[in-house]
Amino acid sequence: MSQPTSPPGTAAVPAPRLLVVGAFDDEVRALQAVEALDVWRRANRRLRISPIAVAGRRSSGSTSCRTRGVLRPRRGALIGLLVGVVLLALPAAGAAGLAGWALGSVVLGLGGLVGAVPDDQVGVMVLELTAGSAALAALVAGAVGALVGCLVGLVAGLIDTAARGLSHAESARTLAMLDAGSWAAVARAQGASAGPVRDELARLGAVAAVEVATASAAAPAPAAPPPAPDRPSEGAHLLPGSRER
Repeated sequence: MSQPTSPPGTAAVPAPRLLVVGAFDDEVRALQAVEALDVWRRANRRLRISPIAVAGRRSSGSTSCRTRGVLRPRRGALIGLLVGVVLLALPAAGAAGLAGWALGSVVLGLGGLVGAVPDDQVGVMVLELTAGSAALAALVAGAVGALVGCLVGLVAGLIDTAARGLSHAESARTLAMLDAGSWAAVARAQGASAGPVRDELARLGAVAAVEVATASAAAPAPAAPPPAPDRPSEGAHLLPGSRER
């Protein structure tokens, strides 16, 4: 099947990126909708829907926005800390314990032969030296591994969030549309893909499913006439109380 070609001398206009926001009554329903939407997205990869997230504004006024499948910086730092401790502390403890046991056996054994160390105390002292060496090495190496792992995990989380998650502007725009105590499932779609996403969110029980142009999509083309300042951009449907920039 032949692909449609644009007229000579004209550049192909990329499909605008839209945020499809489905409002839900509480956090549990929003989380369930995001999980179901993730399954639906994997079954419809041709639509290229990514990322999807759950956003909410609690009754206290605090906000939350979590992208599914993206490593968050705080979680990345915790994972890196644990991995760093395990990878450095355990091998260092084993190596130091072995070295302490070998050195203690030789030195304290010779001391026992010449009478410098009581014969009945040689074995206990070797065990104490072995345990002390292993504990000291594990403490030092574990601290270094925890620091390095924490920094690596934090950086990995920041990069993953910036590359695959919602941008700060998209998160802020979504949260601005929510009232206190309300939650929403959010998905970024390309052009015509927004319609199926909106229908799927409505099927999952969204109170309202709307499309909002992202900042890049809302920017006018250089040759296009400027839009009226008090009218929303064409094709964007906003929740009550939100404005199109």
